Amino acid sequence: MQHTTKLLAATLVLALVLTSVGAMPTTTAQAKKTTNGVTVTKPNGPLLVLKKGKSFTIKAKAGTKKGKAVSFTSNKPKTASVNAKGRTSNKPKTASVNAKGRVTALKSSGSAVITVRSLQNKKKAVKIKVHIGRPVGSLAFKDDNASMQLGESLNLSKLVSVNPKNATERKLQWTSGKTKVATVNAKGVVTAKAPGVTKITAASTDGGNVKASVTLTVYAWRTGSPIKDKYAFPIGVAIPAGTLTNDNEWSRLANYHFNSVTAENDMKPASLLDWQASEQKAATGDDTPVIKFGTMDSMLDYAKANNLKVRFHTLVWFNQTPEWFFHEGYATDKPLVSADTMKRRMESYITQIIDHVETKYPGLVYAWDVVNEAVDSLYTPSADKEHFYMRTQDNFWYKTIGWEYVKCAFQYARNAMNKNNGSGKLFYNDYMERPMRDQIIAMLNDVNAEGKLCDGMGCQAHFNMNNPINYKDYWLALQAYQAAGFEIQITELDVMVPDGTKQFEEQAQVYRTLFDMFLNVPAITGVTLWGVDDGSSWRSDNLPLIFDGNLTPKRAYYAVMQDPGIPVLEYR
Repeated sequence: MQHTTKLLAATLVLALVLTSVGAMPTTTAQAKKTTNGVTVTKPNGPLLVLKKGKSFTIKAKAGTKKGKAVSFTSNKPKTASVNAKGRTSNKPKTASVNAKGRVTALKSSGSAVITVRSLQNKKKAVKIKVHIGRPVGSLAFKDDNASMQLGESLNLSKLVSVNPKNATERKLQWTSGKTKVATVNAKGVVTAKAPGVTKITAASTDGGNVKASVTLTVYAWRTGSPIKDKYAFPIGVAIPAGTLTNDNEWSRLANYHFNSVTAENDMKPASLLDWQASEQKAATGDDTPVIKFGTMDSMLDYAKANNLKVRFHTLVWFNQTPEWFFHEGYATDKPLVSADTMKRRMESYITQIIDHVETKYPGLVYAWDVVNEAVDSLYTPSADKEHFYMRTQDNFWYKTIGWEYVKCAFQYARNAMNKNNGSGKLFYNDYMERPMRDQIIAMLNDVNAEGKLCDGMGCQAHFNMNNPINYKDYWLALQAYQAAGFEIQITELDVMVPDGTKQFEEQAQVYRTLFDMFLNVPAITGVTLWGVDDGSSWRSDNLPLIFDGNLTPKRAYYAVMQDPGIPVLEYR
């Protein structure tokens, strides 16, 4: 290849072609590659780029000896001179072979061939073609990370830039750090082979050894059909708003496998209430709280655009509701407000949210967790035994309003839904759905005593394999809620494996049994898993979900897909 550029920054390119003298070229030289008995260790690629007048040492040997074991000659010494040790001379217009063996570009255009010959056997030689050009200065990927699905191909050459754009040799050499995870061909096309992480490296082939790398993750979550297609009721997942609304593997997985989403934390009171604005507003005499809708709206916008249903979690909860909300002037150094004031605040808070959602996103939220975890244990001394064993400890709703706060919340929510002609169902949600089923049913019957305020029971379904799972008791709890006339949704499903173990086959049997149970309870109208994968789960140490930390389907995924090879345990 010959270039005739007259730019002042013209450079010399050396293309290494390994061949017997007089024969046609057959192989491109690589670093520390022996061809025809001659080994070239420098340059480390098929080309070498030098600026005009610069020098470079060719390092080569034949047999076991170095240096004097090879000789160097140039066929066009006025274009490039070379000495006996392969080092270019920085004396223009000379072709002498001196002891330092340096090759130097002497002109701004032209080409030459340098021959590296074994002194032990003169028939053994390497020819290096020399021509003028511009070196690659840098390589850069658009992002440090890339991802793809198992079995797919990805052209990384479209994601890397070569600088300068007019570099003489733009061809790149591609390598994969882990070929069992992904392979890459000479054109930069990557083929995913197995779930995992590998580094894909692009390197210049002009001898400058300029490199850039991208960390590639191969995922396998698209294996099989979507979970949502397997069930008639919504199949949901809890996911942070920021994760869902950004283009990433977790968001893509959620869209592929699920048709319902729950904000893991972004729709809880602590995320929605604006302390500073509420405090400033109270100073003017207006005691109604100020709501921050930004993050919530971003998730609802995304759900609407992607045909995802939404479970709202949660309006009223003793936890993740800031204490300042219950104090006079919204200041924690002031006394708690009266029951009447707190009821007004609760009504304003619930009404503002439902009005906003039903006006801007009518029908998008199909289920509202109005009250979360109001009931305590039978064995908690502080529980209000006269009123359904209601939680009193650290429960500012109870401290300000009293046990009636649950009914108040449902009344305000029902009023707001009726005003907006909303279609979403109103739920009570609890993790004590099994041991406290009688108390919960009694409480909800009291809520509905004068009219249907609460539509359904949200069963969180957090299971722990550290303890034996009483499937029959859970089945009976579901039957009890159904018999009491409540719609049922499984709202926060996960299954913890025993500490320090990976009992995934046993975990799969739990999931298989539970989903078989859910299918046999007509009152169940939805199932939501509490998290996308083990790595992002709130219980990540116990690997509770159906995708592992690399988003690879576990045996539990196939259990949810009703794999007949995974047994259903007895539960009736």
